[in-house]
Amino acid sequence: MKITELVTRFIAKHKILWKLFYPLTKFSNGILFQKQQFQDEPYLKEIMGVLENPIVLNGPFKGLKYPNFQSFGSAIFPKILGSYESEIAPVWNKLIENKYDIIIDIGSAEGYYSVGIANILREKSTILAVDISPKALELLKKIAELNGLEKFIETKTSLNSDEIGTLCEGKRNFILSDCEGYERELFSKNNIQSFLLCDLLIEVHDAKVPGTSTYLIDLFNETHTIERIFSVDDFQKTNYYEFDELKTLSSPAKFKMLSEGRSHIQEWLYMLPRK
Repeated sequence: MKITELVTRFIAKHKILWKLFYPLTKFSNGILFQKQQFQDEPYLKEIMGVLENPIVLNGPFKGLKYPNFQSFGSAIFPKILGSYESEIAPVWNKLIENKYDIIIDIGSAEGYYSVGIANILREKSTILAVDISPKALELLKKIAELNGLEKFIETKTSLNSDEIGTLCEGKRNFILSDCEGYERELFSKNNIQSFLLCDLLIEVHDAKVPGTSTYLIDLFNETHTIERIFSVDDFQKTNYYEFDELKTLSSPAKFKMLSEGRSHIQEWLYMLPRK
């Protein structure tokens, strides 16, 4: 074992030393981030030459306006391009065909889906956007107002298993869940009967809570048909995604434009009530 590895392991195992060195790790990470930003500047100029305004250019949410090139907790360029999570785009096309009592977006962030869905459905359904971050919901409200959709969207900073069970009992709802590992607490044997009439699209976070996908499939298997949808790697997107806006970009700029920053293959469970 190298001396550097021995030293770093020693520091990591001792609380007092870790507290002393932790600010240095944050500082070094900041330097690495700024270095990457500097290296990316030419590619960012290419991208901004294509994305002149923060308006979604493609996909089901085409025309959705952002106040600036800012999102919350996820990449902004794929959202403006309209390539963001295009693996699940067919779900939004099906959404238009149905009538729901409430559409519940759990882990809404700045509202790409909440406001985007409100934009295509208008008066057909009420949207409930849930996020633990007040800053995310503040940005969501700005985006909703910019698009004239604020009257269709309600917001909450929390939603537990009892509350979602009450909201869905006997209702024909659509549930979009991206709650970063909270799936096991939100969906359980205690409230599974509340979702008998609901369609669900759950982004699974096995990387944070291993076994979550298996747990959810076992939980919903008797009441819902389940389609498993897997994400496309960012490098594969660079090679195979075709948008007019990408045609003039260099390969590194394409990657930067399309990258959603996933460190692993993501999975969604699209679940419809059994007839």
